[in-house]
Amino acid sequence: AIYGGDLRGNIWKFDVHNAGIFPTGSRLFTANDSTGKQQPITGGIALSEHPDGLGTMVYFGTGKYFEKSDAGFTATSSPQVDSFYGVLDNGASINLLRSNLVSQYYSAGFIVGSMNIRTSSSSPVNYFGADKGWFIDLMNGATKEGERVITTPILDNNHVIFSSQLMLGDACISSSLSYLNVLNALDGSAPDERVLDANGDGVINNGDIQASSITLEGQTSAPVLINNGANSYA
Repeated sequence: AIYGGDLRGNIWKFDVHNAGIFPTGSRLFTANDSTGKQQPITGGIALSEHPDGLGTMVYFGTGKYFEKSDAGFTATSSPQVDSFYGVLDNGASINLLRSNLVSQYYSAGFIVGSMNIRTSSSSPVNYFGADKGWFIDLMNGATKEGERVITTPILDNNHVIFSSQLMLGDACISSSLSYLNVLNALDGSAPDERVLDANGDGVINNGDIQASSITLEGQTSAPVLINNGANSYA
């Protein structure tokens, strides 16, 4: 299958297993914020097998940054809040909504050195019941900051890793802060180990808290993995 997103928040699936037959797209999911406003999808999509063989997990964030109006953020901007999603494609479900998913959330950030650090929730997702995945709204606790995802997430072992941007200036100028986010790929919960350099000392060890998200200076690109043979680093 081929998956794609659009500016109206739809994730489309195109079945291409029949050679010579032009595929008909089906709508797997529609992303809307809590008020029902559409969340545009302009970043890439990452895929993985569900560990219990239930189907394919589809990972993506929402947001856009190519129009002048995208540079600013106010309480009336649309969408007011963007999100990151992990949606199960079990081969049968179509037209899923965020009401079919379990909500996770970020804590209000706290400052360590020059970085803002967020932890996150760990609500269970019952894939053998009615749950079809999870989502997390891109907020600093209860504060809306215009955070959005415009890059492609990556997967490493049981984690999904993605960057998100806070826009602070003109759309043509990289004047912003970014978050590097690491969540449990299966349910969007907080990592159960230390995976981010939360104190900025250049190493990940017991001196770091179990953070889900840290700020970085500037507008970051999609994360990449560096493997030294023993560990992977984003």
